[in-house]
Amino acid sequence: MVVVPVEVSQAVLFAGVVGFLVLAFAAFLAWSVLKLPTGNKKMEEVAEAIRQGASAYLNRQYQALAPALDPKAFVAQSIEFLSQLEDQFPFPIPLLALVPIF
Repeated sequence: MVVVPVEVSQAVLFAGVVGFLVLAFAAFLAWSVLKLPTGNKKMEEVAEAIRQGASAYLNRQYQALAPALDPKAFVAQSIEFLSQLEDQFPFPIPLLALVPIF
């Protein structure tokens, strides 16, 4: 296998162009599906029942995830994590956990 060196700027440009094309294609597919007729009365009733069931399922999932997504809980867990690091290492090292690594 031959590896051709590519500059980072070229790779970023390529990724951006491909990402834009994928989003444009997805928008085209959504538009083409939405312009189709919705069907007869029975099909619309089935679609509404599916929509209600999916909505109920997602609401239940959100209720289950809400405690984990609470900002206060995130801050409390971060403080707990840093205090555990402080117990194991000298004081400045836990502060490094707050510095993003690039």
